[in-house]
Amino acid sequence: MLPILHVLKSPLIESLGWALVHFVWQGALLAGLIAMILFALKKSSSQTRYLAECAMLIVMVHRATVFADHHATGVGDSKDRRR
Repeated sequence: MLPILHVLKSPLIESLGWALVHFVWQGALLAGLIAMILFALKKSSSQTRYLAECAMLIVMVHRATVFADHHATGVGDSKDRRR
C-alpha cells in the first residue's frame, strides 16, 4: 500500500474529514444566525457588531473541534447506546 493511503486511513484524518463535512452545514446555519443578529443590531455601535461577529467565529471553531473530538473518541456512537 502507498504510504499516503496508510496516512489517509488513520482515525485522526477520518475525524478531521467528518468535522469539516459537518462544519459546512453547521457553519451555514451559524452564518444565517449571525446575519439575523447583525440585522437586529444594525443601529448598534460597530464595536457591538464586531463583538457579535467575533463571538460567532469562536462558536464556529468550538463546534468543529467538539465534533472532531467526539468522533475521534466515539462519544455518541450507536454501539455505546446499546449497553
